[in-house]
Amino acid sequence: MLSGTFDTLATARELQAAGFEAEQAEALVNAMSQERKDYVTTDKLDASVAKLEAALATAVNKMLLSQIAIAGALFAALKLFGGA
Repeated sequence: MLSGTFDTLATARELQAAGFEAEQAEALVNAMSQERKDYVTTDKLDASVAKLEAALATAVNKMLLSQIAIAGALFAALKLFGGA
């Protein structure tokens, strides 16, 4: 699981201690931090799922109301024209 923070300075220092030049370490850390911006966190995923669930519930409710209205119209037409 990903941590919420990324200590770029500490990582750059670790890379320098391992033999990277300062410019190389900074470039690598910058690339790593840019990549992390695209990660999906649990909070973001939960928020997106909640929005989708709400939209789906709204769509289902509209469909049910439409079906009830159609059924009522058919029942009224059958009664009006003597089919029932």
